[in-house]
Amino acid sequence: MPDLKEHGFSVSISSLISIFTLGGMGWFFLQPIMVAQISTAMAEDMEQAIEDKTEPIQSAFKVLLLKDINQLKRVIATLEYKEEHEPDEWTERDAQRLTDKYIELEAFQEAYADL
Repeated sequence: MPDLKEHGFSVSISSLISIFTLGGMGWFFLQPIMVAQISTAMAEDMEQAIEDKTEPIQSAFKVLLLKDINQLKRVIATLEYKEEHEPDEWTERDAQRLTDKYIELEAFQEAYADL
């Protein structure tokens, strides 16, 4: 009978080693899934935190862009008035400046739309 006891003891140790091995393998396969889920959750939290922090800056930038857009519209209106009502004083430099202001206005409006 001592052989059975000894044999039973070795079976128990083998079972424990198998369980630990399976546990390690399970952890090896589950860890990437858990890390991916945690990473996704952290990324979403960080994205929300960044969005909350940058919202006031974005609002201020919109205000500044609107100010610049309105100023450009005034400059364009002044140049167009000069072109229509003072054709003798209208120069090539004025025409180039008007074209540049139109291009600048379009760029500012696109930037404002993207915000």
